[in-house]
Amino acid sequence: MAGVSAEFLQQLRLCPDVPLQTTAAPDAEPGVPGALDQPAEEALVRLLRTAADGEALVEQRRVRFCQIGLRPEEAFTLLSQAVVAACESTQAEGPEHGDSLLDRIPFCGLQRWLSSSENGFPVAASLQELARVLQRTGRSSSCEGGDLRYDGLRYQDFVALALPRDNLHAVLRSSVFTAERHADFEGSAVIAVFVRSFKQLLQEELEVFRHASSARQDLAAAMVSSSKIFALLSGSDRRCNATSVAAFATDLLGALNFDQSSALFRCLDAGRNGEVLLDDLTFLVSLSEQEANDFDKAVGDDWPDWDGGALRGRAVEEPEGSAALAETTLRLSFPITEVFTLLMRMCNLEMPVDAAKARFKSLVPSEVCLSAVVFKLLDRGVKGYVAHTDIWQVLQQAGRDVPLDTVSALVKEVKEFSGRLPPGLGSAGVEDGPASFSMALTLRDLCCLLLPGKVLRTMRSFAVAEMWCEAESWSTMQAIEDVLPSQARVALFEVLELAAEAAEEVERLRNELIQVHGCPTSNVREAIARAVRSISAPFASLECTDVLSQDFRHLLRQQSCWSDEDSDLMWARLSGSTAIAEVPVEQFLEVVLPPETGGGRRHPRR
Repeated sequence: MAGVSAEFLQQLRLCPDVPLQTTAAPDAEPGVPGALDQPAEEALVRLLRTAADGEALVEQRRVRFCQIGLRPEEAFTLLSQAVVAACESTQAEGPEHGDSLLDRIPFCGLQRWLSSSENGFPVAASLQELARVLQRTGRSSSCEGGDLRYDGLRYQDFVALALPRDNLHAVLRSSVFTAERHADFEGSAVIAVFVRSFKQLLQEELEVFRHASSARQDLAAAMVSSSKIFALLSGSDRRCNATSVAAFATDLLGALNFDQSSALFRCLDAGRNGEVLLDDLTFLVSLSEQEANDFDKAVGDDWPDWDGGALRGRAVEEPEGSAALAETTLRLSFPITEVFTLLMRMCNLEMPVDAAKARFKSLVPSEVCLSAVVFKLLDRGVKGYVAHTDIWQVLQQAGRDVPLDTVSALVKEVKEFSGRLPPGLGSAGVEDGPASFSMALTLRDLCCLLLPGKVLRTMRSFAVAEMWCEAESWSTMQAIEDVLPSQARVALFEVLELAAEAAEEVERLRNELIQVHGCPTSNVREAIARAVRSISAPFASLECTDVLSQDFRHLLRQQSCWSDEDSDLMWARLSGSTAIAEVPVEQFLEVVLPPETGGGRRHPRR
């Protein structure tokens, strides 16, 4: 890697003063696997799969966004007004160069709005990340001079970003343009749904870009440029379309199935032009400014801070083979930003769940024991425990189509947390009983399920859970209908559905964190542990046992992607309280890593 030229590094950057090419170079190599060596081919496979699978998830978000019932111009107006309000509340600079917010929403204003928690959860994104994601939707959206402060999202780019691209949803896409004007599109209820849906959509787009980071850097290390990949994806006529992408990715490379190839093409053809140009691909393949800076450090003598300092000033002998090279690269560095991003997403997932739990508790009469009444409702066969199938059947009967695997993720999460708690005083009759197998919940477990996350993390004894759930007087002989109003039952089903979806998503995010192609899971865990230790000790060793709050917050400020409020949320997620000054490294790792037995899912070459 040390032999990479400065000229090549410059080509990998997105330089605002150098216009991107829009056609393949005339001497580009033909699309055959032999054109790439094994490390480069493996990196390309990971990049294509990340883009394809990410596009499938983003498409689901687009469909949900359309189902709100807003016409595109109404949605864009709401977004413009929200950005204006966010800029005014922080006295930020508004649009310049004579632009109207209704014509172009500045990226800087959009970034400020995304980071606010008003009318929805905050989404952390640097200006560079946001620009890279949003500029893919239009081929001419960049302002003259390339200054991101004055660049922005136009209406046509918003349409390309927010509306479904799959032909399967063509009817839905067309219907939003012909729908009747929403009677109350500026009402608070509509705004709340719009904000949540649009932020989720943008967050998924950002995650796709971030998850592709390691593949981009590996391609850079292998000296594979965007024009080279463009040539591989293009047909014999040098045109890159859906047919040529499928011919290479599915037929020739064997990396994707046909559905994934279609999703990959939709990801690249953000403007739905039916053809991909080189600059469409460059936004996905080329290094961002931050990635290029990290890459500069990695190929030089100045190793980044998160390598723990163990290899500074010392030559590293790289083993032969792509897997060994991947392990060496991982040993040098693991991007701690990925850990922070995971933490922030966990916080965002927990917010609506905790809100639903509070709403459910407010609807239940004060004299009713929450855990006992829920246990009675869910224990369908009066077995003395609640199985994951019990929860699934109750949700199905309530008209909530939650997959069984999603419910299983919730049960595993609850059992994992409950198992770490010491016993309480037993005043609520919380016994393990017959529920000895892993997919069954006891009364004790249900207390953990119903508690808000911030309460759970401050518990030092299970007695806290009992106090939250117990009531002064209530008989388990009373009928459910008498003690749990229908409105409260609906609120409970919402808690179960949201909690299950959040648990499944957290499980997926944790598994993705430890998936590094060509590296054993144990090595990835060690690299993450080293990165976590280096937060408080740049020259960390195995003896470093705690992460300090001040060091954690200082590093977050250096990243320039998260606000102080985000820092508080993430630290509370780790420690249980912003007042706690340090967190053991092992506790930190328990939060961000899947259980040892769970491991990361490996995706073999297809």
